[in-house]
Amino acid sequence: MLPPLIDINLFREPLEAGNLILTPNHRLAAQIAQSWSVEMRQHKAVWNAPRVYSIDHWLRHCWDELQDKS
Repeated sequence: MLPPLIDINLFREPLEAGNLILTPNHRLAAQIAQSWSVEMRQHKAVWNAPRVYSIDHWLRHCWDELQDKS
């Protein structure tokens, strides 16, 4: 398995706190999530998925939630 492309230490504190992380594109969001998974796999058997989204995906998610309330 190749090592992650992202240094997860830059995002460790916000991810552990469950904070939302927005990225400019889906590729970066996916790489952060993958790096977090690699890190968590070393310490835990099960973990919550990180809240990492590209800005487009997050806006679409917010729009869908707003439409569901109507």
